Amino acid sequence: MRLLTPRWLMTRAVMALPIWIGAANAAPTDRLREMLQHMPVEGVSTTSPLLAIYADPGAVDRADGPPSQVVLGSMIWPLAALSMAGRDVWSAETGMPAGEIGSFLTFGQPPKNVTIWGHLPNAEKHLKPNLQERGFTAVTDMPGIYGNGEPMVPNLARQSLGNPWRGAAGQASFIAFDDCAIIQATTPEAVAAVSDPGQTVAALVFVKTALDAIDSAAGDALITQAAFFSTAAGLDHALPEGFLSADPKTFQELAASLQSEIETPQSGIPPYFGGFLADARISGHPALLIAVTYPSCDDAEEAASGIEALWQTEEVEGKPMADQIPGTLTADHIEGGSLCAAIVTITGAPDTAAPRPFDFAATALMRGSFPLLRIGLQ
Repeated sequence: MRLLTPRWLMTRAVMALPIWIGAANAAPTDRLREMLQHMPVEGVSTTSPLLAIYADPGAVDRADGPPSQVVLGSMIWPLAALSMAGRDVWSAETGMPAGEIGSFLTFGQPPKNVTIWGHLPNAEKHLKPNLQERGFTAVTDMPGIYGNGEPMVPNLARQSLGNPWRGAAGQASFIAFDDCAIIQATTPEAVAAVSDPGQTVAALVFVKTALDAIDSAAGDALITQAAFFSTAAGLDHALPEGFLSADPKTFQELAASLQSEIETPQSGIPPYFGGFLADARISGHPALLIAVTYPSCDDAEEAASGIEALWQTEEVEGKPMADQIPGTLTADHIEGGSLCAAIVTITGAPDTAAPRPFDFAATALMRGSFPLLRIGLQ
């Protein structure tokens, strides 16, 4: 395993959100795994590079470091509303105490995306008695689902930037309570689908393998935010069906077909099931963890080396990735049952003025192009 240090640092502005202390967990990804239990496999897009976004404003960033900045918060409407309005206004609008923020998972394609508010043991107690004063009524013939307007209809008269129950254009929300979580969506049908999800993403072997790899690299650090990506993150065209749930043999056939569609040779890593970018603070340093799952450890080892090579040589807007994502890099692979995962950690400088490695990676992935995940053809 090699350690590499880049030349210099590049600054970047991100959305800053307040941090509340959350409960300790046995493993860094425990809370993320619990949230993924709400995400159905059915309906997950195979064309989108970014499948889900997770943020845990309550995660502790370690006593020796500054508070986290949640760069993904702008894509999670409740957190965007919190950032714009402040927690007092946000608390008044939500009906939730200011100190009970929990964690969030958003998935699906806007404007039909779903947001899970998780780890809120008192949500139903605080919110349900006050639904009517927030404009919510029971949805006809859909028990347990409440709405505050017509689905997908802008209502500028009800627009309020600090109100997470209204979209940016005043659109209605539909919600349901599920144990310690709130399911929020723009249609009651979407809420119903998540309330009875069938097979969930959390049960997929490649997801478990990637999260196990993150746990092994993160140690006792807490994951403050994460991005769940598909094979499409390494491509410039859509995926064939079947990648999310393929067995290793079927995956190899799909991967060969996928590489045949790449028109010109390019540097990159082998085709993968999918994986995660995760943000953590390790020994006082901000860290980006990249976990990518493969059907074999040979492929995972090749991917770990390939990500390391791309980090050193790939240029974006005339600047090497080692300058765009500054820090010290370690690359390895970890076996997990029938699959294997490449795990790469880029540890940044503890200086609060320095750019955090996760910020560049997450922003690039949201824009649809993160070179370290590019699938190559030699």
